[in-house]
Amino acid sequence: MFDAAYAEKIGLITQVVADPTDLAAACDQIADQMMACAPGAVARPRSWSRTWPIEAIDHGLMEETAKRIARARVGEEGQEGVRAFLDKRKPVWAQ
Repeated sequence: MFDAAYAEKIGLITQVVADPTDLAAACDQIADQMMACAPGAVARPRSWSRTWPIEAIDHGLMEETAKRIARARVGEEGQEGVRAFLDKRKPVWAQ
């Protein structure tokens, strides 16, 4: 058994709040960070991980990953992200 401080130290968790009243603010901060991400970009890797074999990372897997990322970048969501970055504005999903 170990405490939260040790869990944070070993990288099992990324944040510890000292007081339960600070928990809501920490949750809001994490939610804001998540909402700033493109929904497809968050969901896609999760679905990809279900289709990949549980094996060593090899050249074929790296190639397939690169192809999937390239397809995502030229898609509607990827293009909106690039346009927003170049226009120095928030993307539509973060507004």
